[in-house]
Amino acid sequence: MYNFNVEEVYVFGDSQNDIDMLRISRNSFAMGNAQKDVKEVARYVIPSNDEDGVAFAIEKILSDDLDNVNI
Repeated sequence: MYNFNVEEVYVFGDSQNDIDMLRISRNSFAMGNAQKDVKEVARYVIPSNDEDGVAFAIEKILSDDLDNVNI
């Protein structure tokens, strides 16, 4: 519908219903509080929701520092 290139999309998830979305993007982030199977499909694991994990990841994305994202 919006002609997004899946390889350019950044996705964040923490529960079972996010697994399919995390699998299709090479820029997939699982929250630190996510279940083990969710973390296993994501490319990156970031701090939890309570630790401002999305803000942490956005800072890394904008500074082009994705090599130092996984917790």
